[in-house]
Amino acid sequence: MNSFNEMAGHLEASVAARAEAEALGRELAIARDLQRRLLPSPDFSFPGVELAADFRPAAAIGGDFYHFLGEGETRLTVVIADVAGHGLPAGIVMASALASLSALSRGGTDTPTLLAHLDDEVRRTTERRAFVTLAHVRFDLAGRTAEFTNAGHIYPYRVAPDGTVSSVENPSKPLGAGRPVDRVTVTVPLVDGEAWVLLSDGVVEAMASDGSEAFGFERLERALASCGGKGPHDILESVLSGWRAHTGGDDPGDDRTVVVVKILGPVSPVR
Repeated sequence: MNSFNEMAGHLEASVAARAEAEALGRELAIARDLQRRLLPSPDFSFPGVELAADFRPAAAIGGDFYHFLGEGETRLTVVIADVAGHGLPAGIVMASALASLSALSRGGTDTPTLLAHLDDEVRRTTERRAFVTLAHVRFDLAGRTAEFTNAGHIYPYRVAPDGTVSSVENPSKPLGAGRPVDRVTVTVPLVDGEAWVLLSDGVVEAMASDGSEAFGFERLERALASCGGKGPHDILESVLSGWRAHTGGDDPGDDRTVVVVKILGPVSPVR
């Protein structure tokens, strides 16, 4: 009788554990779907540019995000960010930061002030040593300039029509990394036909299948150098195919995000 009771108890515990695991799986699937809905629609478009993006979290929930915001008919803001870590805790910080970013951006807050507010929010709502890197680029497609404000993120790359690859440097600290800092906005002229490539460190830090070395910036730049004059989807695929060849698959060990913005001709506001 004791053995029977023990077997029944184990069976009951096993059924309960399985039910709990299935419920958790359903909740994570819902959370994953909600996170993807927070990101821009794949159909998002804006006059004067062509866009392509890839977002691949390392776990069910990711800490990377990107954001597109049109201001009128001639200004487009593109943001890419990376919350330290991955999984559910990073996903919660991601959702909070994205909500704050959207609200502040639509309120017309200037970029340095916007990032100062986000810095306060990250330090107030996250654990000690948690931080967020973020690159904020505002494209003025009538004035033909781009304004880049940084918070410790990888610099954006520019791929010229002839394949020349360069980056827009703007060193700074991540959000939540310590005391508030004054951030600088770098303004550069736009070139017709060039492409801007923004990415998270899950691209360059991805290890080879044998663990020997990271994908790195040199491989990334070689992939980009072959993309002069190409469209954004071809540029994106060039980066990802090189990444897959190096890592031996398509499952990232860290969240992976790439955004490509191809600059077309000037845009004039509709009168």
